[in-house]
Amino acid sequence: MRFEGRNGRRRGRGFDAFSRYVLLHASGGLSEAVLGWRRSAIDGVEVDIAAARLRAMQKCEVPAPSWRDRREDRMLLEGKTALVYGAGGAVGGAMARAFAGQGARVILAGRTAAPLEATAREIASAGGQSEVMPVDATDRAAVEAHIAAAADRAGPMKVMFNAAGWADSQGEELTAMSFDRFNDVVAVALRTWFVTGTAMARHMRQHRGGTIVGITANAARDAYAMVGGFGVACATVEHFLRQLGVENGQYGVRVGWVRSAGSPDAPGVREAWTLRANEQGITLAEFEKRAGATVPLRHLPALAEVADAAVLMASDLSRGMTSTFMNVTCGAQTD
Repeated sequence: MRFEGRNGRRRGRGFDAFSRYVLLHASGGLSEAVLGWRRSAIDGVEVDIAAARLRAMQKCEVPAPSWRDRREDRMLLEGKTALVYGAGGAVGGAMARAFAGQGARVILAGRTAAPLEATAREIASAGGQSEVMPVDATDRAAVEAHIAAAADRAGPMKVMFNAAGWADSQGEELTAMSFDRFNDVVAVALRTWFVTGTAMARHMRQHRGGTIVGITANAARDAYAMVGGFGVACATVEHFLRQLGVENGQYGVRVGWVRSAGSPDAPGVREAWTLRANEQGITLAEFEKRAGATVPLRHLPALAEVADAAVLMASDLSRGMTSTFMNVTCGAQTD
């Protein structure tokens, strides 16, 4: 809130309802009479505020945003250890690189060592730190032991991102699909998340909190034809994360996710789009062009853009957020 001129003279629009709410509640419930609010201030009319009233407002102890206390050169995840499941894939690799680029020491997890090592080399070439530690994210005992081993090596986990692969059942209508094919993606997604999410929540509860972050797609809310069980899986995972956040918030554990419209540079998205393009009798390039043309920002989010949002969600700048998501659909889905 900015004041201009002398003697507390404020020009332009007045305080909005939210600003007034913050000041009233942060000041311990000072009445509007004490603060001297006038209806004209809300209506955007030029207002003179007496010096005494201005001093009263200045006494309101509204906490400054956390970024004001940060050094300008401090990275968002500096000093944190982050564990990324599926770090050998396109999405997980992008997240791991972004976390490392913001100062985190990243534990690269996945079933197979070779793709994890490739991600580790990319991180090292950019000056980041990472450790390759393979694990099966569907094996509860293995995940528990893996987290303990990672903590012994790099300290308590403060960030987790789950990009472990889900099964795929797209390209067929529900009426032509078997239940097993439909349910496979839901079962794999939920099992992976239940095993990793609950294990990490227990770990973070013992180590003064942390942040668990996931990724879903706009199919979690909007229905699309020919996506099989994918949209249902996204919606299921989102509600699981909401509940996980509600149950663990009191222990300093935050839970959130980024919802994407699909990144053109992600291999899985390209495969799905190829199927959709074939169904419509057009080329992949034409399908991509049409998809971007319908979005307010006129493009769909690249993996790097989704990863930037995940970094923000994982950082202390989002410490007031849990059981919610960041919309990274470039406006394809509005809230």
